[in-house]
Amino acid sequence: MITFGIAWRIRNNSGPDTFIEEPNKYTRPLVWLPPTSDPDNPDENCYLYQFNTISVKNTSIDGYLLLSGQPSLNPIILDDFKNKTSQPKTGCMDRDQLLVRKGKQICNTSTGTYVDGSINFCTKQNGEKAQPGESQMIYYNDAKFIDRTTNYCNNLPICKGEISLITLNYDPSPDGIIKSKCITYDYKSNVYLGDCANPVILQYQLFRVTRINYGEFIFEVAGSNEGKLAGNNGIFTQIFDRNTGLCLDKQGTTGLFNVPRNAFRETNGYDCSTGGPIDLYGENIMFGTCTGYGYSGTSVGPPAIPGFNWLFIPSMSFCSNPYGCVQNQYASIEQQIAYIGDIDMTDFQNLYKGVTGASYNGLTGDNAWLMWLIDKNAKTLYTNNVVTFLGPIAVNNLIGDYCPSTLATANYFNIESYNLLRKLPSCINGQIGDIIKCIGW
Repeated sequence: MITFGIAWRIRNNSGPDTFIEEPNKYTRPLVWLPPTSDPDNPDENCYLYQFNTISVKNTSIDGYLLLSGQPSLNPIILDDFKNKTSQPKTGCMDRDQLLVRKGKQICNTSTGTYVDGSINFCTKQNGEKAQPGESQMIYYNDAKFIDRTTNYCNNLPICKGEISLITLNYDPSPDGIIKSKCITYDYKSNVYLGDCANPVILQYQLFRVTRINYGEFIFEVAGSNEGKLAGNNGIFTQIFDRNTGLCLDKQGTTGLFNVPRNAFRETNGYDCSTGGPIDLYGENIMFGTCTGYGYSGTSVGPPAIPGFNWLFIPSMSFCSNPYGCVQNQYASIEQQIAYIGDIDMTDFQNLYKGVTGASYNGLTGDNAWLMWLIDKNAKTLYTNNVVTFLGPIAVNNLIGDYCPSTLATANYFNIESYNLLRKLPSCINGQIGDIIKCIGW
């Protein structure tokens, strides 16, 4: 752990009589006046500054770890900042973003002198002293300092989603993250799979993944208990690219996707790597305008939020028989990401929430809503380890082949989770000593 020490210059006073005697005459150290617009800097716009996550080579794991962007108000950094926009693409901002404007701040001109003759001063951001009346340029967004009618820089709430990598054909073994590939897009917004955390393409594979349940919102709604943040763990999902302001969506075209056998991994005791390639019929996906069915939550707060066109299907055992299943009749469902942007989800709500009396074809609970999605022809993300496409929800024992279902196994990792999993194989193999210290390093 790195310990930062803050050194303060402390006067070596002999006692209270060093200062003016009467307490009500004590003079506080000078403070900066509220910032104002600067005539020499006519650009008074608020800008959103995004401090990108970067990949850092780590020799201990022979791979890359991710280092989250750290926002800074340092003018030296922001004056030449390249990754800024005049308008936020959403009504919230992430923890690696700042919404600020530039202004001038003047050191308070009131006088205040200690008995020993020293004069009060202000401290600049760079640590230098500023005399009364002297000014500095700063970046700020505190609403109380700003004229709300002209120079108001809205303090946006923090987004609920997490900046994450999304993997397909995910291998849950300890070194699975090393083998897995991540959803990436090119300059035409076409989607393919690339090596996770590759520094060349990293900025094209980090997305804000926001998950909400019924009645929740993507950020806090002022004055509303309905809108409070409730954790990023729902099933309605938006996959948002901050660089373009686009959401992951289906493209609308279909075709056959050739899947070589080396794209499969072993599952349920089956070796899927042998044999010839197979063709799977599916639909193309791409990043496009955040439209679609959306998800409105309740009547309180913002209107329907577009782009929530995906649904996280958790791993589960599935029984499609309304009379129940014995052990060998259960189907295996691996975690998947299904497209629901073209499905009216009204009836789904009651099934998923388990409302009393809610059933579908004699099924209740998880079996009911999953069977409902299958019958609605919902599609889930697949890959042939090169491109991604939409195919049928993968249900082992129902599609007649264990192997294709592995192609639909999906997962996503925020930055902290990715780093932990990326270090884990080296820790388990004893390459870095004590496993607890290893994981925490």
